[in-house]
Amino acid sequence: MALLRPLISLWRQKYLIRQLAKREISARYRGSILGFLWPFISPLVMLGVYTIVFGVVFKAKWSDEAGSGLADYAVQLYAGLVVFQVFQECVARAPTLITAVPNYVKKVVFPLEVLPVSVLLAALFHGVISTVILLVFNGAVNHTLHWTLVWLPLVWLPLLGFSIGCTWLVSAIGVYVRDIQHVVSLGLQVLFFATPILYPLSRAPDRLRWLLRLNPLCDIIANQRAVLVEGVPPCWTALGIGLVCGVVIAAAGYAFFMHTKRGFADVV
Repeated sequence: MALLRPLISLWRQKYLIRQLAKREISARYRGSILGFLWPFISPLVMLGVYTIVFGVVFKAKWSDEAGSGLADYAVQLYAGLVVFQVFQECVARAPTLITAVPNYVKKVVFPLEVLPVSVLLAALFHGVISTVILLVFNGAVNHTLHWTLVWLPLVWLPLLGFSIGCTWLVSAIGVYVRDIQHVVSLGLQVLFFATPILYPLSRAPDRLRWLLRLNPLCDIIANQRAVLVEGVPPCWTALGIGLVCGVVIAAAGYAFFMHTKRGFADVV
């Protein structure tokens, strides 16, 4: 029941969360000329940049198998980028999430714990768009769509737990420690290269591979590539461990946020 209590509380606030998520998305593109075309343009531009730099300039290949060329590298790269960008969008927003809305903290009775959830929903909105682009791109390259993509919602469950837990944690710390914004920015850059996005895990040195596998995003990205690109079911062992870790991280982040939010009004 202790684990279900946060879910029950958030479910009661579902209308507020939905409205905040809509505002989060619309505020990002309000006033821009291209408007909601940007969620489609941005991932395509990033895909092109990374593919040209690593696939053309550095001539990187995803595997040594015959037929593995630039298009295959781009598909595998993009599959990893989609997962990382969902997590990055949540955590990068977290340090100033509470301090940016002092009126919510001081003047009204407002369930501050719903703010990270609205950020997660906005990140998922962009993640779904990027996934659709990935499916179209993969279909154009490999001329097929695998039935295993039905497992994608299950594959993303650990990502949701990991992302929301870290967002609750970082947003609470950000109220008291303003330097966390710089730490998170640097940490995300390090995490990007420590996550097998630009390279397969098999190409990492043996002495570092065990360390990279401690990164929860590693197995999530591997399962994403399995169900969307390779057409095989996810690794059930890795998925099970990821689900448990996601629940633990989400519960810990929520508990930390609820415990520390009592002092937000004294600091903001």
